[in-house]
Amino acid sequence: MATTVTHKSSRYYKTTIRKKTYTQTVSIAVGCFMILIGLSGILNPEFMGMHLSAMHTLVLIGTGGLAVWAAHQPNMKRAYRVSLGLGIFFALHALAGFILGEPGTPRVGYDAPDDLLLRIAPGFLELGTVDHGVHAFLAIFFISGAISWRRHHNETISDG
Repeated sequence: MATTVTHKSSRYYKTTIRKKTYTQTVSIAVGCFMILIGLSGILNPEFMGMHLSAMHTLVLIGTGGLAVWAAHQPNMKRAYRVSLGLGIFFALHALAGFILGEPGTPRVGYDAPDDLLLRIAPGFLELGTVDHGVHAFLAIFFISGAISWRRHHNETISDG
């Protein structure tokens, strides 16, 4: 994929085509994946064995939209910052779920008993083992995208 960047120089506009970085590509792919999961959660709160309450669905759609939006901005550092922020956000949720989760039966989404149920807001936002796994997956991809951008940025500075 290529990004068109327009620069004003004197009296004319110069358009250059810039390829998407790994960070931007990951942000777009993972953001679209999150939006699809969120939209699936509206139709089926038990999708993939997750606990997709209205709040969880809104968070997934909103953060997915943020990732896609940031990846399409001309400022590539914005995609880095959003990837890093979302990576940390989802990593903390995954860690909290795996560490603080306790056995229980959720009231939203997939209603089978869960060994690592984390009740953030009982009956409103409850996350289970599958949710923690998906959050860990999202964190790994977002953080890898941010690390890739940082590595590329440092190489570009040292070469120039």
